[in-house]
Amino acid sequence: VSTQSTWGPDYRRHRIMGDNVIVINARHIVMPLEKWYRKPYRWTSGYPTTQGGMKEVSAEYLRGKYGPEFILFWCIWGMLPKNSQRFRKLFMEKVYLYPDAEHPHVDELLVPIPIKRASYHQAKGVAKPAPRQQFAWPIADKPPPQ
Repeated sequence: VSTQSTWGPDYRRHRIMGDNVIVINARHIVMPLEKWYRKPYRWTSGYPTTQGGMKEVSAEYLRGKYGPEFILFWCIWGMLPKNSQRFRKLFMEKVYLYPDAEHPHVDELLVPIPIKRASYHQAKGVAKPAPRQQFAWPIADKPPPQ
């Protein structure tokens, strides 16, 4: 959302505007162990599926071959609007992914965005509802009919 500047007062859908986003320490992304092996990444070459057009690999394979920032790239790519491939490419030019804390943007004025790991109720500032009490059926005084 920061690359699109939807929060800005001069936001226009048809214009490329917004902030550049620098993601550091991308190699520390975390997924459950099973998801590294079971999460598929799919793409097609344009050929029919019967001729091998559909390709599918696991997240672990991509992490080993291209690095963890490649997985993060496709996560961000999937969250961008799908109305125009051109806009997606232009938005992704504003995203810089680095596997470690070292990056060439040290001299620029950077504003860190804190990551808040809060539950829904903490984020909305509402009280968490009390747990529901178990319902107990009343015991009948009469024995069941036979």
